[in-house]
Amino acid sequence: EGLVKSSLYKEALDAVDTFSDKKSLTKTITLCHKRLWEEQRIMDHLAQIPDDSYVINQILATFQANELGVRDLLPDCKTIRQACYLGLERCSSTKSISTLKLIEELEVVKSKLLTLAIRVGTYSLLCQHFDTKEAP
Repeated sequence: EGLVKSSLYKEALDAVDTFSDKKSLTKTITLCHKRLWEEQRIMDHLAQIPDDSYVINQILATFQANELGVRDLLPDCKTIRQACYLGLERCSSTKSISTLKLIEELEVVKSKLLTLAIRVGTYSLLCQHFDTKEAP
């Protein structure tokens, strides 16, 4: 808990690994993953967060920011595709279905994520075909 208060989230997660009863620390672990995702945009941390609606909202907000010109939130096509697939996976979760209806219709969210995954995948394949580097 002291490491979390000091904003040493990675260190706190490392320390949790030494505990046998991790269930009692679920809230702390989730908080660490949230903060590390928000600070560093590492997909592994977002994937570890059990709150489906949070994960989906974060993915959609990140894509919306990207559309508005904030380009450094997701660094490459692989990460964007990972975010799409994670979002689609979480949309399929029965827990998220009821909460997503409050945020946005489930089918609209799925459609957005699927469309983006297809667009980014097509772009990546074209870059490979023409032997060019993907733009960030």
